[in-house]
Amino acid sequence: EALQYGKGAIMLLSHMGPWEVLTHLPQIAAGHGVVAPLAAMYRPLNNTYLDRWMHRQREAMGTRLFSRRDGFHRPVDFIRKGGVLGILADQKMRQGERVPFFGLECKTSPIAGLFHRRSGAPMLALSIETVGFAKWKLTVDSVDLTEVPDQPSREALCLLCNQALEQVLARSPCDGFWLSKRF
Repeated sequence: EALQYGKGAIMLLSHMGPWEVLTHLPQIAAGHGVVAPLAAMYRPLNNTYLDRWMHRQREAMGTRLFSRRDGFHRPVDFIRKGGVLGILADQKMRQGERVPFFGLECKTSPIAGLFHRRSGAPMLALSIETVGFAKWKLTVDSVDLTEVPDQPSREALCLLCNQALEQVLARSPCDGFWLSKRF
């Protein structure tokens, strides 16, 4: 539904379950009748050689990658052309807006909200739930933007993203995967 209007979409992702398998999302989505270009924001690895290898591995499955080096406008243009951009929105940030996440204040990246504000695209939240040995259920929920004003603040958008991720992680807390202390 989110792609009906040709605006693309922003998909909030969490480090949940085997999240690296999401590079296969183009094939998974196509198997369910959803055909749209998919991309993800990523942080380049410090090791240049390993980064090139990882980049090739991830893009080989059909998921385009954008990094900070690509600037702000390339991902926004991708969304505006009907693409779905995935953002791991649960990362620990040195900078960002301080908003609650599971009741505790933490710095949250405003990038998903800024992409929404610039593109007008709907926001989605994806959860990965383990349902058996090497079997997972992916669920995509629309993020309710009906209460969001026309020009929401960065803080309001960060709070909205955190609330969406709380719902996703509450669905299957055991699948949450963090190696860093976010709070």
